[in-house]
Amino acid sequence: MPNGLLGRKTGIRYVMPLIAWGGFIFSILPLLPFDFWMLALADHFRMHYVLLAALALIFSLWLKQFRYVFGIFFIAGLNLYVMSPWDWARPSLNHKHDGFSVPSLSLIWLNVQSDNEAKQKVIDYLLDKNADLILLSEVNDQWIQSMEVLNKRWPYQILHPREDNFGMAVFSRFEFDSHTRLKLEAFEVPAVEMILRFRDGKTLDVLAVHPVPPIGKNYTQSRDNYLANLSRHLHGQKKPCIVIGDFNATPWHPPVRRLLNQHQLMYALPGSSMFPSTWPSALPGMGIPIDLCLVDRSIRLLDHQVGPRVGSDHRPLELQFTLE
Repeated sequence: MPNGLLGRKTGIRYVMPLIAWGGFIFSILPLLPFDFWMLALADHFRMHYVLLAALALIFSLWLKQFRYVFGIFFIAGLNLYVMSPWDWARPSLNHKHDGFSVPSLSLIWLNVQSDNEAKQKVIDYLLDKNADLILLSEVNDQWIQSMEVLNKRWPYQILHPREDNFGMAVFSRFEFDSHTRLKLEAFEVPAVEMILRFRDGKTLDVLAVHPVPPIGKNYTQSRDNYLANLSRHLHGQKKPCIVIGDFNATPWHPPVRRLLNQHQLMYALPGSSMFPSTWPSALPGMGIPIDLCLVDRSIRLLDHQVGPRVGSDHRPLELQFTLE
């Protein structure tokens, strides 16, 4: 065997225990009842642990170190189980042949990134997609000024700019029955709720959310309180409902899972893959899905894709749906 190949195999042989034990520890720790925010962060990277397990399996077979195989399968299986969405909504594959009496609605969600210098790229993207409803977060006064060009095409608007990365803006072709700004936690980071009325008289409740990122104990608790209070707000909700936004959490993370379970919501899966990454946009395929859309069972998803990079550190969500 060439010395170079032998040296590489020897090096990998020493790295294998680190991969195996690292994958095991980071897979298990978030499941333990410890109230420590850094452990909770590890829960969001389960896709990466599965990929790491697949790489470790290849190396273990190459090196004939079969004692690691069971542990590798355990790591992959555990993470796949935790990530598995028990209820999901996938785009209907035959919607082009269906005769819906209710018109479909197209929607775009995007965290524009407050300091994004590519504002024109975002605006060109929105004009090109021409969605019926546009929901934007991290909107400040400078963004509002830049987006005045959207006013004519989307005459109904909700504008709540802020300079702290938690402003929101809504642009709609449909008139709002009502809309309100919800305060769901101590930092008063808002959510925006709007009731849309279709031409046939049916209504839809849309909530746009953006809790604080879970960096530090206080922010993690604030994010969790935000989602818990959102769940309380949804109790008794009778209208068809969509909850969409930058959750700063993955769909399998316990606060999001509880929201799904308590209200029989479904995680809207993009048609391209199960958990496509939306953040950071600079790492396509290696990021995590924290921009989420949750829908109730009266909504039929026709199309759902993760959009292209538009200068923000998030990628947009593109949806089309109708009411059953």
